[in-house]
Amino acid sequence: MKKVFALGVTGLLMLGTASQASAYFEDGNLTMSVYDTAVQKKEMGIDLGAITDLSAQNVTLVSGLDFTGWDRTSGGIGIYAENGDTVTYQLEGWFATTSSTGITPFDDGSFTTAFDFTGKVRGAQYQYNLADANHNGIGTIPVENASGYNSNLNITSPGGYSGLNNGAVNREAKLLAPGQEYVDMYLYHFTTDADWNIVQVGSSYEAVIQLQADGDVVLNPVPVPGAIWLLGSGLAGLAGIRRRKNS
Repeated sequence: MKKVFALGVTGLLMLGTASQASAYFEDGNLTMSVYDTAVQKKEMGIDLGAITDLSAQNVTLVSGLDFTGWDRTSGGIGIYAENGDTVTYQLEGWFATTSSTGITPFDDGSFTTAFDFTGKVRGAQYQYNLADANHNGIGTIPVENASGYNSNLNITSPGGYSGLNNGAVNREAKLLAPGQEYVDMYLYHFTTDADWNIVQVGSSYEAVIQLQADGDVVLNPVPVPGAIWLLGSGLAGLAGIRRRKNS
């Protein structure tokens, strides 16, 4: 698998040399967690880079992730980030879901404490950073790691990922099924009000992050119009005819 450095591209900026290993899994960086509790029994954390401009289109964040042999039915995918000051309680975060029509999280304070969310995100990122032996922003840990995404963050208790999804675990994305071309995940932003325990989620998503069958992760993918595909295939056919005539 290969990290793609989007230098010079407006979007998520990723800095990726061994000497800059500390740039991974930091506050304000999007992290993607993929886990399998049955077959692989492990969890992979992938740093998607720092949030700068979520409106950029067709930005490849990571290329060539390989989940061959992973069990999609016993696992899932989470994408999240936190960026805040736990001293002043100026907290904000991001989380992805398969719902494109808005999210109403639990609003009683018991499931959506931004302070707890921040701590749990940092705990998972710390574990991935420790496991990132190649300093490429990818760390793999046992799925039962008590500080990881699956065991500590993807739950409905305070600050949990499922709590932000109103407890609906089915809103967590799954790995691609055989023949499936991609899965879309919709990224929502939240802040806190005067009572910092209560999460205020935006009414609409801010970006689409797509995991594709070839293992690429793309920010706001733009589909190629069918007419262009037809034009491309027609030109390829003409080139083939010309080659045969010249041979």
